[in-house]
Amino acid sequence: MAEFCTIYLSSTFQDLKDHRAAVYKSLNQISGVKVIAMEDYVARDDRPLAACLADVAACDIYVGLFAWRYGYIPAEHENPGHLSITELELEAARASGKPRLVFVLQEGAAWPTGFLDSHVGDNDSGARIRQLRKKLHDERLGTDFAGDTATLATAVSNAVSNQLRAFQPERKAGVPAVAHLQREVSHALYLAHHSIDGELAAGIAQELVVGLERSALLSPEALFASEDRQIGLREENLAACHAAAVLVTRASLPGLLAKLDTVTEALQVLRARSGSLALLLSGVAASELPAGWQGDVQVDLGLALPLPADALRAAREWLAARQPPAGYRSVGVPICIVAMTMAELAALQSDPALLNRLSVAEGEQFRNLMKALAAGNAGWNTRYRDTRHGWRPFGASGLSMRRLAEQMAENVGIRGQGRQRQRHVRLQWYPFDCLVADNPRLRPVYRAVARAGCVVLVDEVSLFHPVLRETFQNSPFFNNDQVAIVTISPFDPARGVLDALLEDAARKRLAGAFDRYAVEYDPQCELAVGDERRLKRWLHASLPATLQRLQEPRPDRGALGALAAELGEPQLPPKRDYGWGGGGRP
Repeated sequence: MAEFCTIYLSSTFQDLKDHRAAVYKSLNQISGVKVIAMEDYVARDDRPLAACLADVAACDIYVGLFAWRYGYIPAEHENPGHLSITELELEAARASGKPRLVFVLQEGAAWPTGFLDSHVGDNDSGARIRQLRKKLHDERLGTDFAGDTATLATAVSNAVSNQLRAFQPERKAGVPAVAHLQREVSHALYLAHHSIDGELAAGIAQELVVGLERSALLSPEALFASEDRQIGLREENLAACHAAAVLVTRASLPGLLAKLDTVTEALQVLRARSGSLALLLSGVAASELPAGWQGDVQVDLGLALPLPADALRAAREWLAARQPPAGYRSVGVPICIVAMTMAELAALQSDPALLNRLSVAEGEQFRNLMKALAAGNAGWNTRYRDTRHGWRPFGASGLSMRRLAEQMAENVGIRGQGRQRQRHVRLQWYPFDCLVADNPRLRPVYRAVARAGCVVLVDEVSLFHPVLRETFQNSPFFNNDQVAIVTISPFDPARGVLDALLEDAARKRLAGAFDRYAVEYDPQCELAVGDERRLKRWLHASLPATLQRLQEPRPDRGALGALAAELGEPQLPPKRDYGWGGGGRP
């Protein structure tokens, strides 16, 4: 089975030589890609026609670059239509049904007169290339590009990456494309920007990835994504990048502020998925940004290229620190934390309206648990912080849950099983807050993540909070065999009385997970973890298993049960009822 996707790069040669070199380099930085170009035959326009057309027919993606030269026309005996070799390659891609990614030099872009057919008198004094360019635009096949090589290389790399993700695993046997690692993190940086900053963004990205093994993806849509297609594309591309950055300039700031809510949400998504967001500021002071625009690092880039040396060094150091060790492949694992914040805990303890949402039995269990925790686990409530990620499950002075998970992810590729070594795990966070807020724009994203496989870390005490419990029970993570789930107890389960309180309460809320834990012995489900060592042991085993599920999804229990019934075979074991409302999917 081939381990790469082949891309055929077509264009006239001499006029687009530098552009081809930039595109060729950019495409070869995409993991799992092999580029075929005329340089593989001979570095000139009159390349061997038969070999070229055979390679076009065999490739997975055709990329065509067109400027103002029509190109070499092969002999009539092998070319009765009297077309240039470049147009013949385009037509071969059309005939064989290949995805065609075509880039056409903008009409008014500056271009050397020596490379204009209209100026030198070639090919009907430019009539042939004008006709071909018109055809490309009439078919809405061509994407315009400015004359600079960096912008073109970035645009082609983005288009190819998007096309790779659009491929289905079954599309072509032997060419798994991105499907062989569904969430492979193959790019160094995701740079979101306003469309008016496109040229500056391309130049910045090119400067930042110097010396790295990976390239950058740029998006002028990400900050304004509101439709399912735009949000889905942002999620796919962002999941393929190790870090995210946003470019804010004096020119683009008014446009960003005009869509404040949408842009703020976009920044939160970029920061969560990548784990680290840089705000790249050009002509804008940090004090001018809204309070909700938070980044992990802010870099003043000055007003134009080239970037100031200090700013360039700071940005490169930040980006380099987000990359895996040399020679490691990276795969993203979606992860979510279900835990109260400090404010939610205070409300649960004191808000009568919230407490009244508990049943009589729940209220009694909660009061008993609070008394037991106060007596036997001093300071347990100080483990909750302003954010869910800040929750410290094993003591107020211990590591946060987020840091514990990241620590284990860092160790998996080094100390993991043989097949896992040198595969870097990048945790990609899906905050529970989006589900609590019932964000309709991001709801499909969470459903897709749950279907593909993810890791969910649950605080058992937090399940007493009615809002969090109901949100979790109505989420796509609940009773989902594709989801690796672990619940954290605030004490050692060996302490019988305290454990019994949660055994009769929080764990019964997770009837499906309890089946997987106690009946099916699913190692991806673990309940009542009461110490850090045990949690690390579970994460050490669960993260590689989740990677495997991302590549080879497990069969759906419901579908298997329906098939068994249709065939008259014995049913799968039914879900057990533990006598608690919410034992099944609501």
